[in-house]
Parts: sequence; C-alpha cells; structure tokens
Amino acid sequence: VLFRSGRAELSPEGRKALDKLIPTLKDADADHRIEVEGYTDDVPVGKHLKAKYKSNWELSSARAASVVEYLQKKGVDPSRMTAAGHGQYQPTDDNATETGRARNRRTDIDLVPVNSDGSAK
Repeated sequence: VLFRSGRAELSPEGRKALDKLIPTLKDADADHRIEVEGYTDDVPVGKHLKAKYKSNWELSSARAASVVEYLQKKGVDPSRMTAAGHGQYQPTDDNATETGRARNRRTDIDLVPVNSDGSAK
C-alpha cells in the first residue's frame, strides 16, 4: 500500500488495494493472525512533521496503524490484527530514485498461523 511522502494516511490507491484484500482477510480462519508492517523511505522526517512524527520509526508505525484501523472499519476482526513499524531499515527498492522511495513507503500484510495457545507456528 503506497503512502505519500511524510504521510500516514492511506492514498486512494492504497484504499482500493486494501478493498480487494478485505474478503480474503475476513475469510481467513481464526488460526491466523494478521500482521500489518509499516515502512518508510530513507528521507528523514522534515521539520514540519517533527511535531507529529519524531522519526521514520513513528511514521512507519502510524502507517501500519492506519491500515489496521481501515481494515477494522471494513469489518476485519481487530482481535486478530497487530501493527508494527520498521522505519526505513528494510527497503524493497533503491532510495536513490523517487520511484524507489515511493515503493518503500508501504505496508506488508502477513497472515501468520498460530497455535491453539496463540503463539506463532
């Protein structure tokens, strides 16, 4: 899911992508936890954002939380979801280009099987 630089609000494209996943996430059995992981590009948080996000860690966490909140509004069980931020430390593309930075402003959604005691398999 793409985000605009310095933003944690879902882009229209991001909402459309999530809307396509919602039926799958709702239908996933209760033996799976939904982990939402947020990421940023490597551009430091600017002065105008420092009051809201002190670092890319906080921005990436806010992105993950944004996705979790959206999924919850659309009926995905919130007790099965977690949100985590990774900052800029796990890029999937080169941060030297705008295209690469845009690809790094993302979230991943993982379905993780769990044991009967709630621990990951």
